[in-house]
Amino acid sequence: MEKEYKTCTGCKKLKPRTDFYGHPATRSKLHSRCKECFKSSLKTSRLNPDHKKRWAEYQWRSVLRRLYGIEQEDYENFLLAQNNICAICGNNTGSARTSKLHVDHDAETGKVRGLLCSQCNNGLGRFHDSPDLLRKAANYIENPPAKTIQLQARKHKRGDGNKVKHD
Repeated sequence: MEKEYKTCTGCKKLKPRTDFYGHPATRSKLHSRCKECFKSSLKTSRLNPDHKKRWAEYQWRSVLRRLYGIEQEDYENFLLAQNNICAICGNNTGSARTSKLHVDHDAETGKVRGLLCSQCNNGLGRFHDSPDLLRKAANYIENPPAKTIQLQARKHKRGDGNKVKHD
């Protein structure tokens, strides 16, 4: 038969089991601190800017390890080798949300290829990491169909009111 009461490790008071949150990984199946102490410690830690920074760094290291199998040191070595810039366009920021460059990896093998800004990383993904599709896209930009078709010079309006002419 389970005990009806448990001592909180925070306030050291004997409290009913209903005053504790569940925690399946513990022997008692309950958190060690009562709900009141648990909430209090969360508020305190979340308001602390140092905690937020440490938590963000922990999350980043965890993502590197879990998703890409690399450590923070490996990421920093890539940065150093790439002069802190995107391997494709030379941009030095990742995205609006984070200043970190994105880890680019081969989806089939999982091997890390380098660091890219978010736009280049998304671009490769949208082209399914296919060199053939990327070459076709580059060819399209350099030789658009409009070059071979004789379009009469027409003015088109864009939503912003600017006029655009076809070559």
